[in-house]
Amino acid sequence: MSHSPATDAAPGPRESYLGQREGKLTLVSVVAMLALVLAYVGFMRAGHTTSFGGFLPSELADAGGSVYSSKCASCHGGTGGGSGINPGFTGGGAATTFPDPIDQVRWVILGAADPAGAALYTAAGKTATGAMPAWGTNKLLTLTEIVHVVLYERYEIGGLPVAPEAEAWKGLSALLEEFPDLGFTQADVDALIGEIDAAAAAEA
Repeated sequence: MSHSPATDAAPGPRESYLGQREGKLTLVSVVAMLALVLAYVGFMRAGHTTSFGGFLPSELADAGGSVYSSKCASCHGGTGGGSGINPGFTGGGAATTFPDPIDQVRWVILGAADPAGAALYTAAGKTATGAMPAWGTNKLLTLTEIVHVVLYERYEIGGLPVAPEAEAWKGLSALLEEFPDLGFTQADVDALIGEIDAAAAAEA
C-alpha cells in the first residue's frame, strides 16, 4: 500500500492573523526607526544651520558645526553666545576681534599661551586669559578642521556673508611657511580656498 508524501497543512485563521500582525508590527518598527533617524538629522541640522540662519552651504555648516559642537561649544556656548570669560560669535563677534579671518585661524592654531597668539587677541583690545587651547600647534585639530570651524563661527553663527572676505582667505597660503611642522600642505590650502570661493559664489 503506497502513502502520499506529507504536505504542510494550510495555516489556520489564528496563524494567518498572527502572521499579518507580525508583518504590520515589523513595518511599524521600520517606519518608527526611519522617523527617529530623520528627526535626529533634522535636529543636527537645526543646531548647525537653521537656528543661526547663516551663509554657509550645508556641507560646510555641517563640517564646521561638528568641530564646534565637539571642541568649542563647552566654552563658547552651544549657540555661540559665549559663556563667562569666553567670548561669543553672534552678531559678527569673531570678525570684530579678528578683522582678518587668517588672524582668527592663527589664534586657533596658537592659542592664548603662545605670546604670538596672545598678541593677536590683545590687538583688538581683548584680554587673553590663557584658556584658549593651541588647537594647531598641539596637533589637536587639522588645518581643515580649524578653517571649517572658523568659517562656522564667522559666517554661520556670526551671520556675516562670505563673499566680502573671500579674497582675504587667499592668505591661508602664508600659513604653510609660518607653521612648517604642522603637516599643512598646499593641497589642503587649495581645497579650502576652493570651498570658500564656492560658498562666496553661491551668495551671488
